[in-house]
Amino acid sequence: TGLVVIYSTGGATQTGTGRILAGGVSLLGQGAFILDTLNNDVDTLAGLVTGATSGLAFQDDDGFDIGAVGPTLGVNVGTAVGNAVVLRSTGLVTQSQALVTNQLGLRGVGPTYVLSNSGNSFAVLAASTSGTGGITARTGVAAQVGTVTSPDASTISGVNTGATTGVVALQSTAAFTQAAGAPGVITTDQLVLMGAGPFTLTNTGNDINRLAAGPSNGADTPSADRLTSGPASISFANANGFAVDAIDPAGANIGVVSGLNTNGGIGLRAATGDPITLRQNVASTGVGAVAFFNPVLLDAPGPSRTVTVNGGNGIVRFYGPIDGAVGTTNQQRLVVRSAAVPSVDLPPIGLLGSVGSTRALLSADIGGNLGSVPASSTVVFASNWLQAAGPNQHRISVTPGTGPFVVTAQESVRFGDQQKVLSFGNMTINSTGANGTVNGGDTGANRGVARFGDASAVGDLTVNADRIEFVLRAIAGAGSPSRPVGPNFVGSVREQF
Repeated sequence: TGLVVIYSTGGATQTGTGRILAGGVSLLGQGAFILDTLNNDVDTLAGLVTGATSGLAFQDDDGFDIGAVGPTLGVNVGTAVGNAVVLRSTGLVTQSQALVTNQLGLRGVGPTYVLSNSGNSFAVLAASTSGTGGITARTGVAAQVGTVTSPDASTISGVNTGATTGVVALQSTAAFTQAAGAPGVITTDQLVLMGAGPFTLTNTGNDINRLAAGPSNGADTPSADRLTSGPASISFANANGFAVDAIDPAGANIGVVSGLNTNGGIGLRAATGDPITLRQNVASTGVGAVAFFNPVLLDAPGPSRTVTVNGGNGIVRFYGPIDGAVGTTNQQRLVVRSAAVPSVDLPPIGLLGSVGSTRALLSADIGGNLGSVPASSTVVFASNWLQAAGPNQHRISVTPGTGPFVVTAQESVRFGDQQKVLSFGNMTINSTGANGTVNGGDTGANRGVARFGDASAVGDLTVNADRIEFVLRAIAGAGSPSRPVGPNFVGSVREQF
């Protein structure tokens, strides 16, 4: 319960039986304080260590708080390049006062570090922990994941809690990046990004399973420490496929962070080409592209089973096919929105739904101004995708687009007539520069049915099908339903009123 104050102008070490047992310990002076060779037992750690080569290494396996010990508040070793604080524990490490250093290193087996004080400042972060704990680390200055050199000259590189365990929450109100190569790699089960950032974590050696980003909403978080806005932007690369999900950082009292919520661009990539799984929504409220550089799999939970991708004022770009996740038995829904012009880019051959698979996308509602990659886009709706027309089924709006596009039902769906059916809630083309072709199946003898709820075209809409069905709806001010304007039809036409 007592307090211990250690003052030295040349640092301090411990050997033999020199453990520190106290309610609180305060380290004052200059030099390197290396107190991590024995398992100390204190409740509160504080320190003010000055000088260009100052640092602090401390171990307490049952956890401690960085707080106030007498007049000393928090831990401050200065921000000169190379000054470092390295903590080791197997318990819970918290803080009620700020931590200021150039380098921050975290060690231990199964610890939980909750270092989310708004006064924190570090420029380099590294961690080597394992077990089921987690790391929450906050800084107010530009920082990177890199290499930390402890006062005892040992080093830690990257942030590693184990590939299948742990949660890492990086909180920053300034730019957060990674060193190149192995020194900058993040290895953890779950990664959360919070604060303005921006976060540029594009080291392709990263190895995570789940990703989330957004503001802090934990009622237990002190109001001065709450992060109330999402990152300015996120660029993230991983070695393998990963999921955008809902994550609760272990013991951090910041609540669940769901999906990706930013004020700017989002770029997601897996180096192996594996799919990116979306279990939660992706949303930007600002400018900058929202880009998926890999195939996208949808695996949203019930009851809505819907994933929404909102680009805000930035274009939404899909560079690969979109489908339901492997083993998905529920039918997924995709909604895409953006206020940009153009607003949505689909890949040159965009496969929506799996060919010959039991996976299911029930509907895609792609609204806005359809762009393309490149100028002409082929959108393929495959089997188990093709459902009865409805107000939000397979909706594509082109207003205006950048070039012609083709929509094709690639795989047959076995109705009574065993024909291929492509079903739209509405198809709208409002520009002669965005001419379109809809194939109700093969363009040859096996053409199937193209079925529309509402369809209109001021531009040129060509429909190739054995049968084209329209559920015509009354236009406001008109006395009766009206046929679509201007399309060219190849095949018989059935109008349903």
